[in-house]
Amino acid sequence: MCQKLAIHYDRIRSLSVNTVKDYKIIEDHKKLVKAIKAGDKRAAVEAMDRHLNRWMINEKMFREQFPGYFKE
Repeated sequence: MCQKLAIHYDRIRSLSVNTVKDYKIIEDHKKLVKAIKAGDKRAAVEAMDRHLNRWMINEKMFREQFPGYFKE
């Protein structure tokens, strides 16, 4: 089951890295590191939550742009 989910996750991650031009993923990482360095637990949790949930936004866009990559 985990391997089946990992395939989907890897597909979204690969599409995100290769097609999202606004660099939000990189900015997420920068904000997370900044929060950790500052010892700001709340900001770190928020940054991580935003980053880990970004796939939902990207998935919708990818389903529209690349429908052949997804089963209905």
